[in-house]
Amino acid sequence: MAFSTVQRAGPTVSAGQRAPERNPVRTLTYPKRDAFLWILAVLVALYVWRMQGFNPVVAKLKPAVVTMAIAMALWIRSNDPVRRLNLIKGPILTTVLWLLALMFLGIPTSLVAGKSLTFWVLDVLPNFLLLIVVACGIRNMRDFEWLALVSLLGGAIFALDRLTVGTLGFYDRNDLAMVLLMHIPFAVYFLRPGVQFMRRLLGAVSLGLMIVVIVDGQSRGGFLGLLLVGSYILLRYRGIPARTRLLSVIIGVVIVIVVGSDMFWQRMSTLLNPQADYNWSGQSKTGRVEVWKRGVGYMLENPLLGVGLRNFPQAEGRSKLSTSLQLYGSGFKWSVAHNSFVELGAEVGMIGLALFIAIFFLSFRLLIRIGRGGPPTTAGPPELLPAAQMLMASLIGFMFCGFLISAEHFSVLYVIIGMVLALAKIHVLSSVRHPVPGLQAPRSAFARVPANAVPRVQGRR
Repeated sequence: MAFSTVQRAGPTVSAGQRAPERNPVRTLTYPKRDAFLWILAVLVALYVWRMQGFNPVVAKLKPAVVTMAIAMALWIRSNDPVRRLNLIKGPILTTVLWLLALMFLGIPTSLVAGKSLTFWVLDVLPNFLLLIVVACGIRNMRDFEWLALVSLLGGAIFALDRLTVGTLGFYDRNDLAMVLLMHIPFAVYFLRPGVQFMRRLLGAVSLGLMIVVIVDGQSRGGFLGLLLVGSYILLRYRGIPARTRLLSVIIGVVIVIVVGSDMFWQRMSTLLNPQADYNWSGQSKTGRVEVWKRGVGYMLENPLLGVGLRNFPQAEGRSKLSTSLQLYGSGFKWSVAHNSFVELGAEVGMIGLALFIAIFFLSFRLLIRIGRGGPPTTAGPPELLPAAQMLMASLIGFMFCGFLISAEHFSVLYVIIGMVLALAKIHVLSSVRHPVPGLQAPRSAFARVPANAVPRVQGRR
């Protein structure tokens, strides 16, 4: 990646006067898209959108595992300084590593250790590697936007498939509502004035398709999440012009009104009387509130390491309630917690839950810092502010819907966190003044950058 500097116009200076120091606006001359970025695109398609589901024969060949191995090989062999691991080191990555280690340490004490080990190897570890390759692979705003565009395109394809043939059946309606909801801010991001026409068109089409699928799925959590994210876009997504935000929200409201069936509105009306719903009334052993209460109990009984990864259903089966019902020849369904935070706390322990929450706190703090330090107050790509707020809206969507479903290990979350780290790296590298290729880069995207620091960045001009 090469840097060039453009000076803002300043006041005229007469002879003999010292010219005031100018604040250079950093513009980037981007290198071409390479094989690594294409592999990242395939990873997003396979891990987030499960595109291998289109062909069962291909799915049996484990394309996600093969593609991840290729991505890791390309990253290890890369000599691009902007893709070094040290540029994304910081509190977020450290917290994720501690959580990963804690999940592994809890395997021997799990209720079913083999199930926990298998899940850690096949799901948890690949998600962490996905975070790493996304954060390191993105070199600049062009790469960032391209990967966001790829993920948005995947959402549009998945939504179109769900409305037509339904080949991709990996997510149920609640899970899919959350994943699509997390990409609605992506669609609005590409509706900004000045964006290429085809990208704006994809943003508009994707926005419509995703809202239609959320409404068609009749997910109450998805509907509430849609209201929350829509409110954020309208009131807080200030990196996007107000007219664009208002138009996006109006389009969403019109789609909900037009597409929403009588059954949809009847189902949403139950939100006005939650006491009558089995999830909240306490009259069902499998209602969400009752499951959450038992989950908190498992967490308190096993505060250090929990009951083990993917062992929440087993904890249900060994609970006092289950034992007492079995004495009378009865029982209930052993299900997941339907709450990402309760389930992770029950399975990994209270320390693990604290680490999980800390990841969100640190991500929001970092994105707020990027937004405040972005243009027009300092030098840097003008896309930094809307990009940071886009990721914040996406994380808000996950946190809300994740409180109603078990999604703590969904790959989409790790892709978003990887993009947060990548944006922090871009922010720091684009804020360094007087760049000269060949000199030392900042050690970390989270470190304070001295005024005369210069990144060592190589690439085409």
